[in-house]
Amino acid sequence: MRILLVKLKEPFKETQKPCYMPPLGLWSIRGAINNKDSVDICDEHIGDNIESFLDKNKYDVIGLSVTFSIQHFEYLRVAKIAKASGAFVLAGGIHAGAIDKPEYVDLVIKGGGEQYFNKDVQFAIPDFSIDELERYWIKMAPHDLESKTNKWINIETSRGCFNLCSFCGIRELWKSWTFLPTEDVKKYFSFLKFIGIEEVFIEDDNVAWDQVRFLEILNLLKKNSFFWSTPNGIFIKNIASSHILDTIFETKCWKLSLPFETGKKSTAKLMNLGNKWIEFEYAYDLINKLKENNIKTAGFFIIGYPGETLKDMQETLDFANSLPLDGRNIHIATPYPGSPLYKLCKENNYLVTDGEELYKNLLYTKGLIKTPDFTPQEVENLKKEDRDKAIKRKQEQEKNGSK
Repeated sequence: MRILLVKLKEPFKETQKPCYMPPLGLWSIRGAINNKDSVDICDEHIGDNIESFLDKNKYDVIGLSVTFSIQHFEYLRVAKIAKASGAFVLAGGIHAGAIDKPEYVDLVIKGGGEQYFNKDVQFAIPDFSIDELERYWIKMAPHDLESKTNKWINIETSRGCFNLCSFCGIRELWKSWTFLPTEDVKKYFSFLKFIGIEEVFIEDDNVAWDQVRFLEILNLLKKNSFFWSTPNGIFIKNIASSHILDTIFETKCWKLSLPFETGKKSTAKLMNLGNKWIEFEYAYDLINKLKENNIKTAGFFIIGYPGETLKDMQETLDFANSLPLDGRNIHIATPYPGSPLYKLCKENNYLVTDGEELYKNLLYTKGLIKTPDFTPQEVENLKKEDRDKAIKRKQEQEKNGSK
């Protein structure tokens, strides 16, 4: 059986700088397949196209990775081409699992694709060559567009999350938290060290969920002397314990992304953050401890959530601006299909558009929710005003620093 796995192109605005990360999920699926020589991988986002693969080979199965809703139209286009080739067409990823199956797709897989090809494997170590990895290094645009070295790789040691944040659709894809056994992580890290990897981006949705396991991973990071960061965020309360922090400080951690989400306890309740939310003093203290140990910090925040007022949103922005962060990521609440937020907006007629028109606009920079308390434009204006002030502050700091 000959298999083609396709990572779809990721649309982005002209003002955005795209990042180019290896297709971890597809490499993991290949890692689970016994006859790896029968598997080809097409990454449209880095410049491949499915037509060139189909010109050269006849495939029995074509699998499509559909992570983002903004990939919807490319999903339909590529699925049609794949089906016309005579292949059995599979699709996986958050967006594919959250919407109705398109006519050109034979089967949608929710969860890991490994088990479809190998029922004995739930989570496989990625299979790739150094030549494949170098295609991404050449782009010099990793996650968050910065790295400590030129020899990096994104990794995941676990999938899924126990948190129930209502803006997130990850539980539509991963019904539970699954993980690579520590012994497998040890083998994988040894392989990465052997091929010359110097830095890892940990992409887990919740790598620190199990503190005992996280400590084991920290010790493996230390042993292999990897620089590391968490561009996808990390569970704040589980790293703030003194024994965890002390171990982090012994590694070559250089940046942590911290998902504060909101500056208001009432909004945290709306978002169903549970014990994930932390108060300002707690956040301030943690960031300073990290800075004292030369670890950069970025904060994630969300505004424009149903139930908020513009005043509530401003309080979150004030919260973010008062923290000694190295970077702030202010997102507008985005109603991704499959998330509780999407369901809430549908039930209350908060969406300004829906269906395919919604999919192509699902960017965290765009307001798509209208409630009795705010309009999308008001939220976008608030975000823009905050960004303009942040740019001005930075310019003044740089000016004063040069004197």
